[in-house]
Amino acid sequence: MPSLVGLSVDEANDALKNVRLRLGEIGHAYSEKFAADQIIRQAMPAGEQAPQGSAIDVVVSDGPAPVAVQRVTGLTQEQATSALETAGFHVAVDEKYSDEVEAGIVISQSPAKGTKLQPGQTVTIVVSLGPPRFPVPSFVGMGRDAAIAKIRSLGLVPEVIELPGAVGDLTVASQLPIGSTVVRVGTTITIYVA
Repeated sequence: MPSLVGLSVDEANDALKNVRLRLGEIGHAYSEKFAADQIIRQAMPAGEQAPQGSAIDVVVSDGPAPVAVQRVTGLTQEQATSALETAGFHVAVDEKYSDEVEAGIVISQSPAKGTKLQPGQTVTIVVSLGPPRFPVPSFVGMGRDAAIAKIRSLGLVPEVIELPGAVGDLTVASQLPIGSTVVRVGTTITIYVA
């Protein structure tokens, strides 16, 4: 009787044919030690005599037992990656802007929590880049009310400071941050009007 452990079903078939035996029932079991489709056990130990034409039952590996994916949304990218890699998964990272979720936090994951995967399979996490960033336009020379309306329309927060001696139709004399500075939604723009 040849040793079939570690062989594929096809390899075991060939090995048994060579000694005038045949493959019997094929069972399946999870195994951390053997890759999927490798034989884990055989009904008759290697080296024993078997009558010609006997059917030899074997158990084939289905690979490691599946593991349920845990919930990682709301964690930092580092925490999520560490948790998933500890569970044996490969981690793929996508990024996207979010007004609701702060930068570096996991917005979503695929597959969802509770899905069972083999260790080594991939879980994709989407990590927030925070609110979109863009260069702030220059408001210098605009009327006070028009500048405030424009700032608000961009998702920014206006703060108005009147310069000493400002009277009449006020216009923007300067601003902070200055035009073309890259800001994110929610940034306060201070305009100085005179």
